[in-house]
Amino acid sequence: MDDRRTQRARFGLASPMISPVYVEMDMLNMLDLVQAAAAAAPNYGWLGAGIGVGLAIIGAGIGLGRIGGSVAESIARQPEAAGDIRGAGLLIAVLLEGATIIALVFALLFKLL
Repeated sequence: MDDRRTQRARFGLASPMISPVYVEMDMLNMLDLVQAAAAAAPNYGWLGAGIGVGLAIIGAGIGLGRIGGSVAESIARQPEAAGDIRGAGLLIAVLLEGATIIALVFALLFKLL
């Protein structure tokens, strides 16, 4: 009897009505359901990946344009701080490019899975 209690405690199951076997069976049933839904659905994965890639590229273009415009405006207002402003703008642009590349990889990776 102690083994069952320790096993329930290990799985975080406080109720004596739920056993790990039922939890595992529910997980397997959910996995079967997701796989069946994916097989029955039309192949819209490439369309979704294309839309995701397009939105990522458009967002990156808009963001880089705003960063460049803000940096140019800031340097025009305070030319003595041009080095600091340029460095901060470059850092933000690099981070934006990294996020864009990650978005592109995720969009294509989720389609392949």
